[in-house]
Amino acid sequence: MALTALFYGLQAQSINEGLMKYETVGRNLLKNTEVVAFKTSFDTPIYSVSLDTVTNTALVTLWNDPKGSQIVTHSDYNCTVVYFDMENNEPKWQRQINLEDGKYWKEGSFVFREFGKDISLIDDETGQEKAKIGVSVHPLAYDTEEGWMIYATERSLTRGTDMLKRVDLKTNKVDWKSKFVSAQDLDFGWQLNDSVILIVGDGLHAINVNDGSGWFIKLASEVGAYYPVNVYSSPLIDSSFVYMAGSKEIVKVDHFGKEIWRTELPAKKMSHSFLGVFKDYLVLVNQGIAPVCPYPYQTFLMPWGRPFFAAFDINTGDLLYTHERSKNADYVLDAINKEDDLYMILADQEGHQSIERYMISTGSLVAKKSFSPMVVESSGGMKSFVGPRVYIKQDSSFVRLNNMDTLGVFVFCENGALHVDSELKDGEYISFEDLYVYRGRHGNLCFYSHKGKTVVVDSDGKEVAILDFPKVCCTASEIYSIKDKTLYVIKREQF
Repeated sequence: MALTALFYGLQAQSINEGLMKYETVGRNLLKNTEVVAFKTSFDTPIYSVSLDTVTNTALVTLWNDPKGSQIVTHSDYNCTVVYFDMENNEPKWQRQINLEDGKYWKEGSFVFREFGKDISLIDDETGQEKAKIGVSVHPLAYDTEEGWMIYATERSLTRGTDMLKRVDLKTNKVDWKSKFVSAQDLDFGWQLNDSVILIVGDGLHAINVNDGSGWFIKLASEVGAYYPVNVYSSPLIDSSFVYMAGSKEIVKVDHFGKEIWRTELPAKKMSHSFLGVFKDYLVLVNQGIAPVCPYPYQTFLMPWGRPFFAAFDINTGDLLYTHERSKNADYVLDAINKEDDLYMILADQEGHQSIERYMISTGSLVAKKSFSPMVVESSGGMKSFVGPRVYIKQDSSFVRLNNMDTLGVFVFCENGALHVDSELKDGEYISFEDLYVYRGRHGNLCFYSHKGKTVVVDSDGKEVAILDFPKVCCTASEIYSIKDKTLYVIKREQF
């Protein structure tokens, strides 16, 4: 169907038809030819896009974000949602919604709408409601290939849940339901194995996605009366056990829910925490900050508790030692362990920062590098340790940055990456312009973000092309990206 026929007469026309054309978006370095894309431009900035590479469709949300404007009214949150056929480069339908009232979202080939407390499944061909999922429900997990959703039903007039259900998205029939009483909102994001997921809420729950069976370990994970504060660590999972810290205790359970040990923690000091393992040591790093939930499933971070780290005997749960900083350290920004070494980035509210290295087996300080507020302000504050997706180019090869010095550490700062050796003495800044962020592999091509562009590399490590986008999404035949008000489609046959 032609665009003019589809949108003729609509009050809020979303697509600027005159700008639907091809544009040069990069260069093939091997053939020395231009890379072109079919572009579709909208009259409103693209706020978000959800792509399904199986059906080649995209759910595009168009919205002028007020971005902190002093005067923001309800109407400022009006947005347009367009369901786009990426194969034929044309929209199927569009809808208006206010982001304060609800939203549309996409999981695989399924489209959902939340309006008030109602969640509905939307017909992707027409944009009309296909089936009502439920009222006051909170989606937790999906399998878009098998076509089901697991959700929690919220208690009326109060926070928390009273039931878990799995619904077949193809028939809208409930596959199973399980009693699930929690006075707290739920947090999900961990996979115990192929069929069991972990959920946090009043403790740790394991749920079998096939029948709703599972186990529960009671563990206090929330404090505060007026605004709930989440005080717990993410579950740490190994091949046999699960470890988790709450607001009062830390526990170890096996994969069948049998409690191995439980050890008390200093409740008044607890906040969000990290867990790590070195040999027979279970290490807890307490951050001194925690997520606060003023509204259901909406959070922000605030100072809470005190920063410290502690080690436990992983077999018995016995506390081996604790170490707490009392000066120039109000929170731990990040922590990593390298064999017997624990590295932490600490900061206080006056602007001091430091990188500190401790020996896990003893808890003793090995090295420390401090930064005054003046240095932090001029060179850019530290954020986190550099992860495994960051690379640097060396002799025409892409090398993971952390492999450049396996004893020292690399830290993200506002102005680049800081490299310090294992003694925390010598430091050098690496410009963001020298860093490549690995975005994934698709087929025989790898993709790296670099200086606001995407570098395409083949299986031999040879640069194939440079695209004018920092991020892309791939299918077998096409590459997609967005910029400002425009959606781009690139045929892979150009590489």
